[in-house]
Amino acid sequence: EQIRTATKAVRSVNKLTHILVPLLRKSEATDRIVALAAQMARHRNGNVEVLAVIEVPFTLPLDAHVEQEEKLAIEMLDRAESVAMQLTKIQKRILKARNAGPAIVHEAEEQGVDLILIANVPVRLRGNLQPIDPVVEYVMKNAPCEVLVLSQGHLALQHEAGVNHTQRQEATAGTR
Repeated sequence: EQIRTATKAVRSVNKLTHILVPLLRKSEATDRIVALAAQMARHRNGNVEVLAVIEVPFTLPLDAHVEQEEKLAIEMLDRAESVAMQLTKIQKRILKARNAGPAIVHEAEEQGVDLILIANVPVRLRGNLQPIDPVVEYVMKNAPCEVLVLSQGHLALQHEAGVNHTQRQEATAGTR
C-alpha cells in the first residue's frame, strides 16, 4: 500500500510541467523560486512562464505608461532569466492590472498552468508587518492549480525588523 501511494505521488508531481512564476519583488526568495521552477521544468521536460505584474492605480488607465514600474518589471524579468539561464529557457511576460492577485489567477486559468511557484516576502501594510503578502494569500486561496510557496519564515521577518530598526536608529541619530 505504501509503495502504491508513493508511486502515485511521484507520478502526480511529474505531471506538473507548465509552471507559472509570478515575480512580486526582487529578493533572494524570488531568485530561489525561479531556480526551483527551472530545475523542475528541466527534469520534467516542461516550461516556465515568469510573470511580472504591474499594478496600475485606478486613477490611471490600464494602458498608462508607468515608467518606474515598467523599468522594475524588466529588471526582475532579466534577473529571473539570468537565474534560470543555466537550466532552461523561460518565457517572460509583463502584465498590467489593477490588482496582482486576480491577474495572476486569471493568467494561470488562461494558460492552463499546472503549478504556480511563488515567493512570499513579508510586506509592510499601513505600518504593520504582514508575514504573508496579501497577493500570495489571494493566489493560494483562488488558484485553479497547485501552489507552492517559498517563504523564508522567521528569517525574513527578523531581517525586515532589523532593517527597520537600523533605519530608525540612523534617522534618530541624524536629528540629534
